[in-house]
Amino acid sequence: WTAEQLLAQARAEYAALRETHSTVVVGGLSMGGAVACWIAAESDAVGVLLYAPMLFVPAQMQVAVSTARLWALVTKYIAGGGRRSIRDPEAQKRMIAYGCSTRRSLEALERIAKGTAVRLGFVHAPTLIMQSEEDNRLPHEQSVHAIARIGAKDRTVIWTKGAGHVLTVDHGWSD
Repeated sequence: WTAEQLLAQARAEYAALRETHSTVVVGGLSMGGAVACWIAAESDAVGVLLYAPMLFVPAQMQVAVSTARLWALVTKYIAGGGRRSIRDPEAQKRMIAYGCSTRRSLEALERIAKGTAVRLGFVHAPTLIMQSEEDNRLPHEQSVHAIARIGAKDRTVIWTKGAGHVLTVDHGWSD
């Protein structure tokens, strides 16, 4: 998939919901949160719900993407360290992620994150963000700065502890 394909699908789903519902809230986890911000910035969504949203390109992804043409000569996939994204051992056992990425999927993710970063100021719907202070993929300080750029005046951030990046299934998810 490409970033453009993913965004086109999200736009189509949003449009389909708007045809049958007067109130639509967008949301997502990680890259899904980035896509939700992108849609919120260009639509009339009445709310935004973000779990560990990728609102910037983290340094580790910048390295992987900038070296992708080299490592892609040797291997089709690069390990992503998915197990570290969930700290709860029981939740790790249920994890279904592949734990690796292709060059093209990383490039698409980078495009979405960069595009989202420049659209944050155009997100005006009330926004709820849940983010782990110990996220292994999105450094706390960078997340704080990115969240501050969201244009919504009604913006609430809930910081959790003890969870990794996939906080919807990790320690404290039900709190």
